[in-house]
Amino acid sequence: MEQIFPFNFFQRTHLFPDYSFLGADMHSHLLPGIDDGAQNMTESIELVNGLRALGFEALYTTPHVMSDRYPNTPDTIARASEQLLAGLVAANHSTIRLQAAAEYLLDDAFGTLIEKGDLLTLPGKRVLVEESFVAPSPRMEEHIFTLCVNGYIPVMAHPERYHFWQKSLAHYKKLLEMGCDLQVNLLSLTGYGGKEVERSAYKLVESGMVSFLATDLHNGEQLKILQKALSNRKMARLFSRHQFQNINLV
Repeated sequence: MEQIFPFNFFQRTHLFPDYSFLGADMHSHLLPGIDDGAQNMTESIELVNGLRALGFEALYTTPHVMSDRYPNTPDTIARASEQLLAGLVAANHSTIRLQAAAEYLLDDAFGTLIEKGDLLTLPGKRVLVEESFVAPSPRMEEHIFTLCVNGYIPVMAHPERYHFWQKSLAHYKKLLEMGCDLQVNLLSLTGYGGKEVERSAYKLVESGMVSFLATDLHNGEQLKILQKALSNRKMARLFSRHQFQNINLV
């Protein structure tokens, strides 16, 4: 679907003023000290403030859930979320809407979480999932099918980053046919992650298969890249031609 911007959109010093056209960022790692994202409260607050300055109205932070590396649970995520919300209030930075979900690795343990109904979801019972970067999970199709029959909508995180899918759009079309939405990282569109990842990200968005864009923000370095991307003409042209479902999450 075409997205219309004001006539002078491309004449601005920053080719798009901010990311407010998305409304919500639905993939980030902002909770202090529970995965490879923000490591302490100070960093968490800096990242939240940075995303607010970039125009986001709502933040859904999604810490990793990996049985062998980040064995987070609804309880550990809720505690960290409460700490961050309290820290934002104490620092007088509590005006942005922030909620916690999770990013689930499609490993063997994920099947047990589905059976228990022990999932932290985005609005609309959407579940953010990811693959290993080494190889696709042998249980991926089973997990996606089980999510769908239980009323969830799986959302595949950063599919452009999986080297085993990059050569053909057929892999991504199959995900859509199974009932899975696709979420591309804004950082990938900047070239963060390499040229192959960037090409794959653009190809996916231009194909019309991408439902969501998100920051997948982990640290201050990435925040600076997102800020600099406000002057990226190639990204601005892409955004002017496509719509995304983020705004429905606000």
